[in-house]
Amino acid sequence: MLVDVRDPSEVASAMQKLAGDPGLRKSLADAAFEHAWNNFRADVVVPQYESSTRDSMAGGRKETTSEPYGQASMILLLGIAVVRCWCFTFLLFPGVSF
Repeated sequence: MLVDVRDPSEVASAMQKLAGDPGLRKSLADAAFEHAWNNFRADVVVPQYESSTRDSMAGGRKETTSEPYGQASMILLLGIAVVRCWCFTFLLFPGVSF
């Protein structure tokens, strides 16, 4: 469900529609969870960060070796990925604590 957030009546109408339709709320929530689960888990995100970092540090060239930039770069990369995963975990599961 997409609405123009600059249009208060459109936002209100969408909220009323969601409030009155439990099935729609559930289907949107399920779809959002599935999207987040499929796209933002650590086993999905970390390889993307690694690949992107390797490509940028190589000036856009693909590297064949898995560790061309040293430990500091990979630690920074992993830290960014972990923070991103934590953010989405807390959004999806507000009661989760680490």
